[in-house]
Amino acid sequence: MAHIFLVDDDNDYAELIQASVEAWGYGFTRSKNVEEFQMALTNKLPNLILMDMQFPGGGAPSAMKFVTGNPALAEVPFIFCSGMTIANMKQWFPEAPRRRYLQKPPDLTVIKKLIEELLPPKGQGAAVAGEAARTALAGIFDAGIPKTTQAKESNEAASKVADAMLMDALQRGASDIHLDPNRSAVVVRYRIDGELWDQASYPKDALPLISRLRIMAGLQPVASANPMPEEGSFDMAVTGNQTRVRLSSYPSAHGDKLALRILAGQASLVLDGLGLLPDHLERMQDLIHRTGGIFLVSGATGSGKTSTLCAILQTLSRQNISVITIEDPIEYQLPRITHTQISPKIGLTFAEALKAMLRQDPNVIMVGEIRDKETAEVAIQAAMTGHAIFATIHAITAPGVVGRLLGMGVDPALTGDFLTGALAQRLVRRVCQQCAQPVTPSPELIKAVVDSACPQGKTIQEFLTAPGAKYRAGQGCAACGGSGYKGRVGVFEVLALDKKLREMIHNKAALTDFTAAAREGGMRTLLMDAVLKARSGWTTVEEVLKLAA
Repeated sequence: MAHIFLVDDDNDYAELIQASVEAWGYGFTRSKNVEEFQMALTNKLPNLILMDMQFPGGGAPSAMKFVTGNPALAEVPFIFCSGMTIANMKQWFPEAPRRRYLQKPPDLTVIKKLIEELLPPKGQGAAVAGEAARTALAGIFDAGIPKTTQAKESNEAASKVADAMLMDALQRGASDIHLDPNRSAVVVRYRIDGELWDQASYPKDALPLISRLRIMAGLQPVASANPMPEEGSFDMAVTGNQTRVRLSSYPSAHGDKLALRILAGQASLVLDGLGLLPDHLERMQDLIHRTGGIFLVSGATGSGKTSTLCAILQTLSRQNISVITIEDPIEYQLPRITHTQISPKIGLTFAEALKAMLRQDPNVIMVGEIRDKETAEVAIQAAMTGHAIFATIHAITAPGVVGRLLGMGVDPALTGDFLTGALAQRLVRRVCQQCAQPVTPSPELIKAVVDSACPQGKTIQEFLTAPGAKYRAGQGCAACGGSGYKGRVGVFEVLALDKKLREMIHNKAALTDFTAAAREGGMRTLLMDAVLKARSGWTTVEEVLKLAA
């Protein structure tokens, strides 16, 4: 199946093009900015590129610099479709044998005609240089899809493809695998370093891969007549170790959409492996080793909160203490720790499990998430009796954790007395170590960060421009798939409550005043932590800008 790649940040136009392209029998992928465009083309070359002239990252001129510097793209045809006049488009990109030009809004029949003109007839191989540069997963599907539709052969093929796909995702460093069905096919995508990239697609009726994955996760092979979201999990053996995979099934208009989370190995769950700078690590060690009290971790979905909690538990776990968790779901099963899965359907909520747990004589308790006032108050009562409580909570910043508890209706006096501290975290992409080179951030980039950093702008500017920085950026290589990044690292905001901050909580001080006092007391913000890591070459100023925006 020939593959059309759209580069356009207009969502309505993209939906129209996708529906049309898929109806014509072609595969479809889209990027909304230059960075996504470059990453996608390092993973898999399309058969044709349909490109607007203006989109984030420098628009078509910036994207074409990447194209002209990549010999494998020399034979890929382009259709430029923009609000500009065709004469202006040709000024930017002169006429060539495999280039076409259209003005928006285009006639879809003309687009179809141009695609058919530029691509080989369906059924023939695509004459695209570099076709061998397709993803490894695409090759797995090509080799794995059976030639017949016999049930036994199809099931065996699905089992082999599933195992190969999981291994490929693990080797590529993917944190998630998405299987997204459309009318006729299923698109497989990996989330790598926080971003989703198309890897392969296959005809829906050619391979019962979704059914196979559901069975592996302990679900029925096919959803019921009235489908509901479902969850399951399974282990995969890798070089003698077990890697946990959590599966979520969601009913869509075209069948089950699956999301598989690949959980990191337990060996990586160590406090000094999260990316905490030395002063943060020292402060964290002090906070988590205190007897009694509550320590809360906040952050966006997918920011690594559970990994941080498990790293804390691994640090605390030893033979002479009892550690129990309440989770939804259980992601890691750690040695010498009792894990508990909540079940609201039978009344085993976080609050009820926490009440019962206190009769098990624990020293340390981990609560997967504090979602309501009842759970928060039971946790505080446990802290009052000398238990060390660790939990996650939804808040944007570490001082915001206090605001979240008070917003739930928790007594300010209890919050001030028994909350020992809070941690807010995000993840940013690491510079690839294989292709990193020294760089100097442009004044425009620094200005963009400073303008987004209110009220810290002046301080941030001083740090970004101070001498002694070791800024680095990846140039793109095989190890990082051409992105310049490999892996992610945490940026953190560690809040330790002192006498002044506790008094402010008791007096219900405004969050802005509380945050200002925390900064004056030495709390380094998420943004400042990211700046320090960019100065040290861990990440880039571009990643700092994403955090500031």
